[in-house]
Amino acid sequence: MAIIVDYKNIEIDNLIMSLSMGANLQDTYDLYAQYGLTIDKDVKKLLKHIDVNKKIDRIMLNKLFKNYSTKGRDTTLFHYVFSWRQWSIGKDLDEFLNYLENIDENKILNKIYYKLLRFYKDKEHVEINDNEVKIEEVIELLLKLELNTDFKWGILEVCWDVKGFFIKCSEFLRETRKILENKLQFFDEKGRQWGKELKNRIDNEGFKIIKSVLDDFSEEEYNNIFVSPRIIDSYAIDWNHINNGEEIYFYIGENFEFLNDKFGLESDKKWVQTVLKNLSESSRLQIMTLLKEKPRYGVELAEKLQLTNATVTHHSTILNFIKLIDDTRIDNRTYFKIRKSSIDKFIDIFMSEFNIQQLEKDVYETLIQEEDIENTFLNILKCISDSSRYDLLKLISEKEMYGGELAQAMSLSVGSISYHTSSLISCGLISKKRVSGRVYYETNKENLIKWIMMFEDRFR
Repeated sequence: MAIIVDYKNIEIDNLIMSLSMGANLQDTYDLYAQYGLTIDKDVKKLLKHIDVNKKIDRIMLNKLFKNYSTKGRDTTLFHYVFSWRQWSIGKDLDEFLNYLENIDENKILNKIYYKLLRFYKDKEHVEINDNEVKIEEVIELLLKLELNTDFKWGILEVCWDVKGFFIKCSEFLRETRKILENKLQFFDEKGRQWGKELKNRIDNEGFKIIKSVLDDFSEEEYNNIFVSPRIIDSYAIDWNHINNGEEIYFYIGENFEFLNDKFGLESDKKWVQTVLKNLSESSRLQIMTLLKEKPRYGVELAEKLQLTNATVTHHSTILNFIKLIDDTRIDNRTYFKIRKSSIDKFIDIFMSEFNIQQLEKDVYETLIQEEDIENTFLNILKCISDSSRYDLLKLISEKEMYGGELAQAMSLSVGSISYHTSSLISCGLISKKRVSGRVYYETNKENLIKWIMMFEDRFR
């Protein structure tokens, strides 16, 4: 088994990612804003240049890279027709384009037909055979499907003349690369520098950097591990199984560790607070609740929750990144399931934080008899998702304290302490008593125990 840093792929990746983002500029800005991320100023200049450059063939750019929603899934014609990630491994741009120009037409027709068949039958797996697919079969299937009209026409154009379309696409990519060459050379060099840094870190740290991306990664499962340094989408953390699962290919952006910091993954305490904050968002909580029942794929979640696929993708990506869910790619569909080990880890850390020794079964028996268990769970979740209230609750759980002590310990004003303690009292987590003229706060530990048992029952 070997770890291979794929330097040759950098040029292809920079071109494809810049065209994908440039053809969907507003969507790109919106997506970054949703995550609270900032697009690198040099990347922003490149995308703006693509958006206004009159030398670029706008018709081909939009035909290949414009996002379409197909049965709830966002895709582009380029990503649908071209298995570019697998085809481009270990190739430079010229080698990749030459490969496109000499593609096996029957192989592409079969691939498109069986992808459409999966849409039509709404199944993840359809048995594929090597029989030659005729264009009439593809047209007949296309007419039955409720897909974006422009996307349908794009598929039809590909199938009508596979060889001609692939050559036209190769020529477009080659010409566009020439137009953007001065701009992209800067990112190619950055990619090579990031690749060298990645290689040094992998040599020194072994699989630590990969396990920070995919924590249940086991190197023994693969013959080879490929790592592609990514620059245009610098926060990228992505991977694909290739060659029937015998190898794995990682795309790692130069700023991927920023997400670890942003989502508080560097410490147990911050991770617990990150989990609470994200579960207090109603759509993410609903996704987790549905996944408790069984693993589900994106379209299914979107339909159940009446959300767009893009919205489900946004929420599931965050839940995956903070390690609450796992995803499994089967053919062209991604299934999500709750990561039970993370639920157990959350419970253990929470119990340790608040000195809860064990969860008593008889407490749970009284809990399930309560009339408004759902609102109780949600009210407490919303309350402690605020990091200041969480820290206050932890302090009070260690010993009884009065307002002035809490203000000093938390470096907050007495007014802020009063506001947060009122919220904790209203959801039943603390109570107050007057001793010698001072108001002291103490924890209602039984309600804390009830809540963590609700959490366990809801997600475990």
